[in-house]
Order: sequence, then C-alpha cells, then structure tokens
Amino acid sequence: MKTIIFILLFFSTFDFGSFKIINEVNINSEYFTTDNFGNVYTIKNKQLTKFDKDGKKLCAYSNNYLGNIASLDVSNPLRILVFYKDFNQIIFLDNTLATIGSPINLNDINVDEATLVCGSNQNGFIIFNSQTKKICKYDKTLQLVYESLNLSQLVGREFSPNFMLEKSGYVYLNVPNTGILVFDIYGVYYKTIFIRNIKSFQVKGNNILYCSNNSLQKYNFKTLKSESLQLPDAANVINCSIEEDRLYILKANKFLIYRIVDEE
Repeated sequence: MKTIIFILLFFSTFDFGSFKIINEVNINSEYFTTDNFGNVYTIKNKQLTKFDKDGKKLCAYSNNYLGNIASLDVSNPLRILVFYKDFNQIIFLDNTLATIGSPINLNDINVDEATLVCGSNQNGFIIFNSQTKKICKYDKTLQLVYESLNLSQLVGREFSPNFMLEKSGYVYLNVPNTGILVFDIYGVYYKTIFIRNIKSFQVKGNNILYCSNNSLQKYNFKTLKSESLQLPDAANVINCSIEEDRLYILKANKFLIYRIVDEE
C-alpha cells in the first residue's frame, strides 16, 4: 500500500527521495520500451529481447524473413505488436515472445504505405497511412472500424509523424514539428498537445512523460503544467521510462534500472 501511495504522489508532484541502482545491462540497442509490469524490451535490427524489471534476460525473438523491426507496441504485454515496415506486415507475440497466429500483410487490407502501427483495444490495431494521411483502426477480424479525416487539413501538406499509441480510448499521434495530435474513440480529432521535437512518450493518467535534454519531462494536459526531473547519470541519455517504482534509462551500449526510493 505504501508503494501505491508513493507512486500516486510521484505522478502528482514529481518529487521523491532518491534513486537506487538495481542493474546495468550491457546491450547494443537502437530502441527500448517498457510495459506496465516493468519488463524491458530492446530492439537491434531483427532482434527483439525481453528483460524483467530487474534486468534479467527472459526471452528473445527474431524473424529472418521479415527483416528489421520498425516499431514495437507493448501496451498489452500479452499481445505485443511488432511492425515490419519494409515488408508492410505486423506480427503479434505473447508474453514469452512466441507468435500468435500468422503475420498480417497490410497489403491484404488495401494499406500499401503504413508508416506507423500501434495496438488497440479488443485485439485490434491502428495504422497511420502515409498515402491517405489518415489514421485507421481495424478490429481483430481485419475489418475497418473507423478512419480519420485527411490530417494534412490539420498540419499542412508535408508532415512526418514518428510515434503513435492508444491509451484509455484516445489515440496520440506525435508530429515533431507540430505536437501530439489527440483523437477520440471514433477517430475524430480532439486537440493538439503542444510538445514538439520528441521521439516518443508515455501517457500516465493526465500526464505526458518524455525524455529531453538528459532529463525526464512531465506535462499535465489538464492543468497545462510542466515539470522537469534531472536524471541520475544523466550524460548521453537516449531515452527513459517510468513504470511503478522503477526508472529505466537507455544509453548507447547499455540500459540502467533504478528503484525510486521514498526517503521518509
């Protein structure tokens, strides 16, 4: 119970005691993310590797036929979405990184130029189609649920979103030069959160968390208040993440795991 209260206080105040290093894992990774259990996932070319919240390697996955992994969505740790942009296909994996069903070829649903793909509720998925400039949601039977308007009407003819996720019924699409576009459960544009020039982010309650200038930034999109937290060992940080009482930091050849310690 104390841990739960502490986490709630952290996200409301962005203040805490200190960090205690748990592990330093040497790995040459281009990308990492974390799930809500604190598991860590790293990508290097074709290789996806999963670690537990203390940095112990659990399992790995690669597919030599589909090439390099373009992106990963672990919002549902029991149904992980892996996107292979070069082959326009997605694969779902379970919590042991074993495949669920067959690869989905997006050409079969008339999507020829998917740029971004993320998971959605009820085992669906969402695509940003760079040809139509729309976000489109598909259900588990590959039927189109909705599509947005042409987003060039919002942000101009030329734009390149680089990250997308669904959280609590909303879709967040990051357009670095514009901000984070938010869409409701029907794919209707809702608002723009004016955070620019970031690569990825987390949504925790009413907060957007993201890494910038070797620090962890928090923006509350209800109060419009921003706060900054200096990271431990902050030099050359590529990305960072928070899950429960863990802080994760990715650097060039390793990732670090810290426990957030309440000093009361």
